[in-house]
Amino acid sequence: MKNRLAARILPYLFEKFFAKYSEYLESQLISYKLVQEQKWRHASANT
Repeated sequence: MKNRLAARILPYLFEKFFAKYSEYLESQLISYKLVQEQKWRHASANT
């Protein structure tokens, strides 16, 4: 009984967690890219 319940719940939890985590990673990546772009702009402006 317990195993059947776990088999039903775990994929659902994993899916939820993965969706949140990938969302988080995506926002981190976007902010990282923006920072890199700003640094690059500053560097090109200084020369």
